[in-house]
Amino acid sequence: MILTSGPGFGFSGGQFGFTLTGPAGRSVVVEASADLVSWLPLWTNTFAGSLNFSDSQSGVHPNRFYRARTP
Repeated sequence: MILTSGPGFGFSGGQFGFTLTGPAGRSVVVEASADLVSWLPLWTNTFAGSLNFSDSQSGVHPNRFYRARTP
């Protein structure tokens, strides 16, 4: 899985987002944490090309960390 760090990464319209690419048919889970200890799943999807993730709650939390994993 690849997390894009170019044009598909960062804030847009007050929301943080990024683009993920990975093998077709593979699932990905995006999780968020305020303390890097407790993680909350936010989004699950299956690759069929690149996927665009955007967190509508990113502006609500002063510290928000993200990770993407394949189950």
